[in-house]
Amino acid sequence: MNKSLRYIIIYVFLVVLQLGIFNNVIIERGVIVFIYALFFIILPVRTPSWLMLILAFVTGLFYDSVFNTGGVHAFSTVFIAYFRSRILRIFANNFDIENAYRPGIKSMGVFNFLKFSFILLFIHNLLIYFLEVFHFNNFFSNFLIVIINTLLTLVVCVLLDLLFKKES
Repeated sequence: MNKSLRYIIIYVFLVVLQLGIFNNVIIERGVIVFIYALFFIILPVRTPSWLMLILAFVTGLFYDSVFNTGGVHAFSTVFIAYFRSRILRIFANNFDIENAYRPGIKSMGVFNFLKFSFILLFIHNLLIYFLEVFHFNNFFSNFLIVIINTLLTLVVCVLLDLLFKKES
């Protein structure tokens, strides 16, 4: 299958999954899995930065219209798309980066993929939650919600990465 077509199918699958299932599963106090962020984690390393930023912005705006959050998702998604390559360099060796692999469990190993994904998902969730709430009252309980969001999203991301395990 053509690699571009494969990623379009993954993108559509994640959008349908987010809108069909995860938007309807809201756990106590706003805990929600934002699975669409996985797309920006698993994009091939050689995806042009400009394309990734445009995709992140359009995706974020789409979810802002769905959640009625006024740019919070757009900002958060563009932020992780921008810093993704810098964070990836911490957990991947130069050989893997130069050979344009897709970040995943198979290519990075379980622990490196978990650390890489956790950092991006944590930043994404932290920005969404604190920009949406926009106050630091009850900081520790809000921070706990961010951690729970991140961990739940990470579990789903790992399961989906195993589904998408074929390297591209």
